[in-house]
This record gives sequence, C-alpha cells and structure tokens, in this order.
Amino acid sequence: MIPNDIKLLDDNELVRQYHAGVAMAFEELAERYHTFVLNICFRFLNDENDAKDAAQDIFVKVHFALNKFKPEAQFSTWLYRIAVNHCLNVLRSRKRKKWLLVFSGYSGDNKEYIDNIKDMKNNPEHHFDRKEKQQAINQALASLNDDYRTAVILHRYQGLSYKEISEVMGTSVSSIESKLFRAKKKLAELLKDYLKN
Repeated sequence: MIPNDIKLLDDNELVRQYHAGVAMAFEELAERYHTFVLNICFRFLNDENDAKDAAQDIFVKVHFALNKFKPEAQFSTWLYRIAVNHCLNVLRSRKRKKWLLVFSGYSGDNKEYIDNIKDMKNNPEHHFDRKEKQQAINQALASLNDDYRTAVILHRYQGLSYKEISEVMGTSVSSIESKLFRAKKKLAELLKDYLKN
C-alpha cells in the first residue's frame, strides 16, 4: 500500500523521490496515470486486450526511461508522448502483419479484416445501432493520418488543451488548431451518412 505522504506529492516531486531511491514513487505515478494511459491505448488500438498489453509495455518503458526524465519538464506530457508513440508503433506493426497475411494468401482472418474495413459509404441507407455507429466512428478515426488521429484522441477523448497537445506532439498551438480543424472536417465527411441518424 502506498503511504499518504507519497500520494500527496505532485508528479515531478514523485520523479525526484524515485531518483532518490524511493521505489513507491514510481508505483504512485503508475497508479495515478494507469487509467489515462489505458484510455489512450484503447482509443488508438480499439481492442481491450491490445490496450491492456500496450499500457503494460508503456509503463515498462517509462520505468526504464525515468532516470533520464528531467523534473523541470512536465511528467504527464512526457508520459503522453511515450504512450502515443508506442500506440502508433503498434498500429504500424499491425498493418505490416495484415499486409503480410494478405499477400501470403492466408485465408483465415483476412476476409474478416477486409470486411471490417469496407468503405462506410457502401450502405448509406442502412440503419446503424449504437454499437455499429461506434464502429463507424472508430473506422473513420483509424483512417486519419497519425498526426490528425493523435490530436483528436488527445483533445476529444483525453481532454487535453491545445497547448498540452502541442507539447506532447512537439509542435505549435496553431499547428494543433489546424490539425484538429482538418481532422474534424475529414471525420464529418466520412461520417456524414451516419450523423443524420
């Protein structure tokens, strides 16, 4: 159990404590940010098991990299950057595996995968229930380029401000505003048939 005096410390003080050899400081950081990281992973990967695995991998990375973190920076921004980069790498790896299966002639999960990425415009008359609408949103989000998807997930689902997103993504606030504007426009185009329902 983590003592209350550890729980009351801010993120950067916990990092300093960890650097000083207090192992429980890392446990508190992991507990404090576990849900946030898991949510990011789920929004990117759209699979509960993959999200759990990714979150675990991210905290392992954070644990080994924490000695290099400078407490003058904001811990949450640094953590978000690691989480986003890890999720993007998982997605790239997943795409490579799917394409290898397609080109190798494997007939197992290929058909299901290809069926799942059908263009949503094929059935504009189809009535979608809530689960199907969410699937359409997830597919539209997955079709965005990495920068747009990251900006939307951090803003819409994680509640980060434009400034915080700009720090995570290493760009200007005006660039984030532009990315979000274009991403929302693209999502509106992709989902126009479903937004009517």
